[in-house]
Amino acid sequence: MEVKPWEVDRYLGGPDWPHRLFVIYGPDTGLVRERAERIAKRLLGDNPDPFQIVRLDADMLSDDPSRLSDETNQIGMFGGERVIRVADAGQAAVGAAAAALFETPPDAAAVIFEAGDIKPSNRLRKLAKDSKAAVALPCYPDGAQDLDRLIGEALSGLRVDPAARAMIARRLGPDRQANRQMLETLATYKLGDDSPVTEPDVAAVLGDQSAVGFDAIAFAAFEGRTADALALLDKSLAEKTPAMLVTLSLARHIEKFDEADAQMEQGKSTDQAVGALRLGPKDRQAAFRRQLGLWPSRKRALARRLCIEADIDMRGGDADDRIVCRNLLLRLGAAALHRPASR
Repeated sequence: MEVKPWEVDRYLGGPDWPHRLFVIYGPDTGLVRERAERIAKRLLGDNPDPFQIVRLDADMLSDDPSRLSDETNQIGMFGGERVIRVADAGQAAVGAAAAALFETPPDAAAVIFEAGDIKPSNRLRKLAKDSKAAVALPCYPDGAQDLDRLIGEALSGLRVDPAARAMIARRLGPDRQANRQMLETLATYKLGDDSPVTEPDVAAVLGDQSAVGFDAIAFAAFEGRTADALALLDKSLAEKTPAMLVTLSLARHIEKFDEADAQMEQGKSTDQAVGALRLGPKDRQAAFRRQLGLWPSRKRALARRLCIEADIDMRGGDADDRIVCRNLLLRLGAAALHRPASR
């Protein structure tokens, strides 16, 4: 079954989930991850045993399609519920590897598929929609009311000046998880301070994120202009922008490559495909067309994996976010300048 976007939170908050297969998809990749974590936490509890969680991705299933079936049928070492999380699940290899599960749902594990902005025709999404054992949960960017509710939840217990609240709303972007992280940072900043949250507080913590476009970092990195990308990163981090927003922007840029390819596979010209992405000025569209030539599908898979690894490192809490981001940009820049023999 497929849940309507406005009914997803109600479904997740319900007393019983009759499904073992969860396909979470949409353009808000942060919300996709947040909901995947929410499902896993409800199934396994707050402190699951590491052996209860298995993480796979599209590349792994492309190399070994039977891996998913093997993992879902395996009994945990110490018994109990097991959760399989599959990243980059919108890729064709995942749909092919998962097809049998939707016909015969697993008893020993629940599977959470985390996809991007996949089309209704995507095989995995169609499988979920047509299966009684599965549920498809769309994740779209928050509207004004959703953002206001998120601000209220994250800053509960704090008094917020109306002007500061409006300023916070302007700072928030299209990624739910990144927004929550920024709001939690602001709440920590005000910890022990009984005074209301004011505009200077917001500026001190969240910075002027409009001053440095995340797209500019992504465009520089994927063209191989590494020095420019690093300079923009330093400026962004100096303005207190969470490093996670930078990596999310890079991941979203990769998705745009895939979206353009999908348009061209349907018969559209390169210009039409790039134009449909609404990238802005003509010089930016021209830059993106050049990047399409620099990033064939195999290199995109590498870039996607690098972004995922950077995201995991930063969420682990032990790594220096600035170093992780710089290393990611250096590796992407080097890959951009390495031209394959053919596309």
